[in-house]
Amino acid sequence: APSFYIHKPLNSNNWHVYHSGIGATKALLLNTTAAQATAIGYWANTEPTADVLSLGNTFAGTSDGVVYAWAEVEGYSKFGTYVGNGNADGPFIYTGFRPRLVVQKRVDGTGSWRVWDSARHTFNPNDAIVRWEDSGAEDTANASVSFLSNGFKIRITYTEVNADGGDYVYMCWGDVPFKYNNTF
Repeated sequence: APSFYIHKPLNSNNWHVYHSGIGATKALLLNTTAAQATAIGYWANTEPTADVLSLGNTFAGTSDGVVYAWAEVEGYSKFGTYVGNGNADGPFIYTGFRPRLVVQKRVDGTGSWRVWDSARHTFNPNDAIVRWEDSGAEDTANASVSFLSNGFKIRITYTEVNADGGDYVYMCWGDVPFKYNNTF
């Protein structure tokens, strides 16, 4: 079953996001910084299965659309949540592999869809981000994380990334799966 999927109706500018960390009673919008919203119409309050994604009545009678869906693959992709601690020595998020791409979003308040990767920024701390909801250029403001052999660590207190008690979702894809990594 998918842990993360994006639905884009062709007759709308909105990109609707399901994430297993917030469940099928809530939704996010990829093209905004808005917090999670309770949205019975998006997913019909139905968690996805390996065979069915419920798009709900919000999209009934609308034009065609597209869905991009990802399921967790051990050692390659991980989708989850973390709670911020408001400290520069922020939470460590275990993924089981070294990240190649990390996307993070605050869900209990407004915040950008921050994207870090090891192709544009090859050393720690990684502070080069792009934002999914913004067409702006890469920047390094309020965006420090470290990519580690088995996950990533938040290295900043900025509220969109690490507010004390803040709720966040993340999506992570691997560089070299930990299970197969023979680097010393």
